[in-house]
This record gives sequence, C-alpha cells and structure tokens, in this order.
Amino acid sequence: MQYLYLKHKGEAFSISGLILNNGFQNFTGEADALVADGVSNLITLGTHLDYKKGSFGAAFNGYLQTGERQNSVDVSGAYLLGLDLSYKVSKGVSLGLGAEIISGNDASTTDKTEAFFPLYGTNHKFNGFMDYFYVGNHANSIGLTDIHASAKFALGETSSLLVKVLNFSGEQELGSGEKSLGTEVDLVFAKNFKGYGLAIGYSQMFASDGMYELKGITEDAAGSVQNWAWVQLTMKPKFLNTAKKIVHIYKDASIGPLQPFCCSGSFFL
Repeated sequence: MQYLYLKHKGEAFSISGLILNNGFQNFTGEADALVADGVSNLITLGTHLDYKKGSFGAAFNGYLQTGERQNSVDVSGAYLLGLDLSYKVSKGVSLGLGAEIISGNDASTTDKTEAFFPLYGTNHKFNGFMDYFYVGNHANSIGLTDIHASAKFALGETSSLLVKVLNFSGEQELGSGEKSLGTEVDLVFAKNFKGYGLAIGYSQMFASDGMYELKGITEDAAGSVQNWAWVQLTMKPKFLNTAKKIVHIYKDASIGPLQPFCCSGSFFL
C-alpha cells in the first residue's frame, strides 16, 4: 500500500486530498494448491471538503476508483459521492440531512466492474448502525443509495437523544428490476457522568422485497423482526492529578524584598 494525503484547514473551511494504491496478491491453481501470481493494483483518489460556520455545517466526499481488483478484475468508472448538511436550530436541537451514492456493478458488462469498494470501512459510522452494507459484505454488488435525516435533542445538561432515519436502495437494479432495499431507524440515548458515559441504542430495519433478494433469503425464512439493541459504557479514568504549585510571597526587611517562603504541591489517585 502506498498513499499521498494532503490537508489544508482554514477558519471555517478545510479540504483534503487522497491518492491511495492498494496491491492485492493474485493466485492461480486449485483451492488446496494456490500459487502466487502477480499483484493487482486498485487506485482510489478523491477529496473531502468540510465547512462549518455558526449554526450551519456541510461536508462533501468525492472519490473515484480505477485499476484492478484482486485476480485482475478490471475496475472502471467506480465512484463514491456523499453530501451531509447540519444545522443547529437551537441550543437543544440539531438537524441533519444527507445522501451518499456508491456505484454498483452493471450486470450488462462482463469484462469489468463498476462497483466502488470502500476499503478499511468504519463499522456503524456509515450507512446505518446495523451494518447491512460494506462490513464484510456487499462488495462487487449493486452499490448503494443512502438518503438519511437525523435530529439530536439535548435532554438537560448531560444527556441527549439521537433519532436517525435512513432509506436504502441499490445504485443498480437487482435481477428482478427492483432497487428499493428498505428503511432503517436508529435511536441512541446518551448520558455523561463524572468520569464515564453511558449510551443505549436501538435499531430497526424495515426491509423491502429487494433486501431479501439481495441477501438471498426468502421473507418466510428471515426473522420476523430485524432489530438490534446495544449498551456502551465509556470510561475516562484519571490515574494521576497534580495540583498547581502554590507559591506565597511576602516582604521581610530582614531577608530582602519579595522572597518565597513556602511552596507546596499535592497529588492523589
């Protein structure tokens, strides 16, 4: 892997650029006797823009991929585009609206793939907390269109509630011609205490027919309720805390002006 990353940050606006080359080992032969046979290089390049001023914020992602996937699969025209807007309505309410489009594989082309491959993904951060897409799955598939809206409410000085709704569809059509995949709702209650924080989350997936086709399972065989609940405890212990040194100064004619006579310090666990 080789990469070049540049970033410029201003008072309200920042921009970064990335060129990343990933080399994938190719193999030939049977599964029990594979032999290394060259390297396929996949190049990802693009930019991230971020703007924040007052109560308004905006972030844009634009990336392209070209080269080869593992075992010399040609990649052409693969892209990721994303835009997120945020606005703080008041001290206790923040709203968000965004969309992300990740290109998928065009079934009519057999000599290449147009599917963007998000490398080194971050679990839960993108495309819903339930990780239905691009967490060990969905590679070289129909891509994804993710349109989402969120609201965060402050519940007092130390607690908050996040509500987020995400609508998923394929960037390309499934074999049936269907694109719609479903809607996910994420809820997170968070509260901070002295030295630690507690978060409780619940997510519900309302799958459409396309989701069952994509995952290769019938609706009857799937669980009647598709949800996920979690609890997270974050601790920030202070192992050592030192008090500032206190210096007392007084004036005494016998020893001269402005001499320190006492200094003290303390620490505790």
